[in-house]
Amino acid sequence: MQFKYLMMAAVALGSVVSLAPPPTTTPAKTEATLQKCETVIAEIKQPVVKSCDDGKVDDVKDHLMKAQQPVQSLSTTITASATITIQKEVIKRYCDEFVKVLIKFQAVLTVVSKYSKIKSGCTEVYKKFDVHFDKICAHFKKHGVEVYKQIYETTTLELTVWESSGFTFYKKGGYIGH
Repeated sequence: MQFKYLMMAAVALGSVVSLAPPPTTTPAKTEATLQKCETVIAEIKQPVVKSCDDGKVDDVKDHLMKAQQPVQSLSTTITASATITIQKEVIKRYCDEFVKVLIKFQAVLTVVSKYSKIKSGCTEVYKKFDVHFDKICAHFKKHGVEVYKQIYETTTLELTVWESSGFTFYKKGGYIGH
C-alpha cells in the first residue's frame, strides 16, 4: 500500500518537473543582443574620448558601465542558449559577431589606455567585462568553435592593448598565437 503512494508521488513529481518552461533564449534574441552590444559600444566612444580629455575618471567609468550592461546581457543570453540545440553554423556566426563586438570595444580601450590615471581607475569595470567575455568565449569553445584561435588570428585585435588593460579572457583557450 505504501509503495502505491510512493509511486503516485513519484509520478506527480515527474509531471511537475516536465512542466518546466522552455529555454528563454532564441537565436533572434542572441543576434539582437550582439547588435545591441555593438551599438552601445559605438555610442559611448565619443563620450569616453571627451571624458578622457577632461580627465573625468568617474564619467569614463559611467560610460563603460552603459556598455557593460548589454555585454552582461549577452553573456547571460549566450550561456542560456546552452540549454537548446543550435547548429554549429549559427554558433560560428555568433562568434564572428562577438569578435566584432571586441573590435569595437578595443577602440574604446585604446582611447582609455592613453590616459594612465583614467585607465587605472577603470580596473574594476574592466574586470566585469573580462568575466563576461570569458563566459562567452568558454561557451563558444564548448560548442566546438575555435574562438581563441579566431581572436588571435584577427589582425584588427591588438592584444597588447587588452593585456595592458588587465584582460585575460583571450588567454584561456590554450591557443598560442603569433
